[in-house]
Amino acid sequence: MAAPQAPAKAGSADVDAALTGGNYEVLRARLATAGTELAKRADALNTRRKALFGGTAPELVATERLRTEHNCVPVDLVGIGDDLLVGFDVFLGLKAETKITDVLALHRFSRTETGYDTTPIPAELLTGAELERDFANLYRYYRDARLIQLVKRETQLLAVFQAGTTWRDAKVLRWRIEPDGKVVYVDDRGDRDHAALFPSPYDFEWNEVTRDNQVSGKHPHYNLLDTLFVECVAGDLTIKVENNTESGEGIYSEPVQDTNQSLDDARVFYAAIGKPGGLIVLKILPFRETAWRYLVFDTRSHKIVRADGIGHGCRSLPEDHGIVFPGGYMLVGGDFKLFDGDASDYVLEHELRSPNGEDVQYVYFRGGDGSYWLYVYNLIDKAITTPIQCNGYSLFADGRMVVMRGVVSEPTRVHPMQVWQTPFTSAEHAASAPTDGSYLGKVGNADLVRGLSDALSIARLASNDKPQRTTFEDILALATKATDAYYWLGNADAGDLKTAVGDVRSTAKLILDEYEKVIALEREAKRVLTEAEAMVAQRLAATRSEGYDRVEQFLEALTTLRSARGELITKQDVRFIDKARLAALETEVTVAFDRVTADTVNFLAKGDGFGSLVTAAAEQSQRVAGIERAVEVKAVREEIDKVAAGVDLLGNVIGSLKIDDTTKRTAILETITEAFGQVNRARATIDVRYRELVPAKVARSSARRSSCSPRRSPRRSRSAIRQSAAIKS
Repeated sequence: MAAPQAPAKAGSADVDAALTGGNYEVLRARLATAGTELAKRADALNTRRKALFGGTAPELVATERLRTEHNCVPVDLVGIGDDLLVGFDVFLGLKAETKITDVLALHRFSRTETGYDTTPIPAELLTGAELERDFANLYRYYRDARLIQLVKRETQLLAVFQAGTTWRDAKVLRWRIEPDGKVVYVDDRGDRDHAALFPSPYDFEWNEVTRDNQVSGKHPHYNLLDTLFVECVAGDLTIKVENNTESGEGIYSEPVQDTNQSLDDARVFYAAIGKPGGLIVLKILPFRETAWRYLVFDTRSHKIVRADGIGHGCRSLPEDHGIVFPGGYMLVGGDFKLFDGDASDYVLEHELRSPNGEDVQYVYFRGGDGSYWLYVYNLIDKAITTPIQCNGYSLFADGRMVVMRGVVSEPTRVHPMQVWQTPFTSAEHAASAPTDGSYLGKVGNADLVRGLSDALSIARLASNDKPQRTTFEDILALATKATDAYYWLGNADAGDLKTAVGDVRSTAKLILDEYEKVIALEREAKRVLTEAEAMVAQRLAATRSEGYDRVEQFLEALTTLRSARGELITKQDVRFIDKARLAALETEVTVAFDRVTADTVNFLAKGDGFGSLVTAAAEQSQRVAGIERAVEVKAVREEIDKVAAGVDLLGNVIGSLKIDDTTKRTAILETITEAFGQVNRARATIDVRYRELVPAKVARSSARRSSCSPRRSPRRSRSAIRQSAAIKS
């Protein structure tokens, strides 16, 4: 069993986190372990649930072909009892009159040993004087009339024909479905019934911004719910998460056509989806543009997605999981998917929930070509499976779904169909499914689905790589909801999810207590990094060696860059600092150091590069003879110490370089050696004068400090320098 391994794993994670420092890391590691355990138990329960109630993922079970008498393009199909009513866009050539049986046909749909029988059969529902009259009038008075859709509901069957310039200019034939399943023609006035079938494209209200939302400043913007800040000025559409008008920077931007527009010129609408802290949908029309722009903002991850499919409709997913729209979906937390393909002009035609409560099917219809997109959202997986695009579909009571796969443009007599098994059975069929009498069977599939969805959501939040305060607050809220709403959560037959949820909840509560400390440390790390960036920029600007003409300038530049690199290395120990950025800064300093070194070599190769430095050192040693105060001599000694350290650094750097010209290399090292000797003689003279001016005890103490000070380079003889250079060369 895997269970005994969990404590060791948790212990090792705690120890590692503790070694790196901080209770926060320890608790994060513990939370991740608890989340993994919860996910493992939930997955095990889900496997048992599927074995008991059956799988729910749509599954392709058969492929069939339907044959017709004429060349035609299939438009749509619906189930009538155990048969299929299929509609066509027919091409009859020289035939004078189009009959209803040329456009609609009933086909058998029964299982056989090799597949399905799809032969045509007589259809009583396509007969009758009134039907023939209304159909003839339709094709007589509307020259370009064509079938675009078949719709079946519990008590009604509609055949929708386009009778104008667009598919919404419709003429609708309607039938009544009797309780015994018999289909009886009614009339050709089903226009209102058809229009009522399409739900509202939005299940929320758009709010337009007003002057009350404006925030003035250098970079003015609209304040949306104190969460999002939007503007279309200065040549781009910018979205910010901080109410800062001093900066035009945001987390998202895209160009606009008119660069001179003011804040009032663009039209901006917004809507908050679900509970506070969920998604915010934006609808924006910049000045002098005709195409609306649609964006979705996730308040948890601060992720923004451009999704123009929202312009055709947008619906909330179950349990406030997110939104779905033609062409994709986005979840609270930032996960999203935009599907390939043209999603323009699709509208939501139907929303269907499965009896088990696990799946929801969204049916999108495009009247221009009569095509469908079928999205199936799973509440446990929190994802939409690959959409099915077709030009006709029908669901049967046992969950079988028949689709005319693909959008066909060329007329033919053979039409491929696919048969899928789906979870979208009728309520009666689902209620008649047998159970084994177990505890899970008594709880019921729908309740198990909701509980598993919440449990897996908690586990996903616990494993978040970049959590925020809202992440831990969401864990507490979901965990409290789960323990209060699902009585079966702690039962042994359900894998005792309650204990695992409780472990995650208690750890998340402890993390919240530490989180403010972490925020303070992260803020300090950002400050240190900002200072480091400014320091590097300043020192790089101050060490442009292209125009240097004195060796002192090169020595100061090398010392400055070496010091900068040392400071960057020490900042690696700052907790939560961006070490990758520090490494990049260190690389910039190293490149600059190498450049200055190369320029120094070229300068020294020209001749007496140390003349001015040696002269200055000699002058300093002569000047101290006339100084009567030890403090003033000490200042001179510190200056000469810096010069000596620079010369020593220069010798080490050049000694480690690969200089192809041996003569040039030797000459430079000889020059450095000579300069170092003369500087050391000046240092000795200054030290003697300093000892003369201070009491012996203080002088000895100062000498000891000087010998231990890391800033002073040890004296090296000329022979030692030559020997070191010879070894390196």
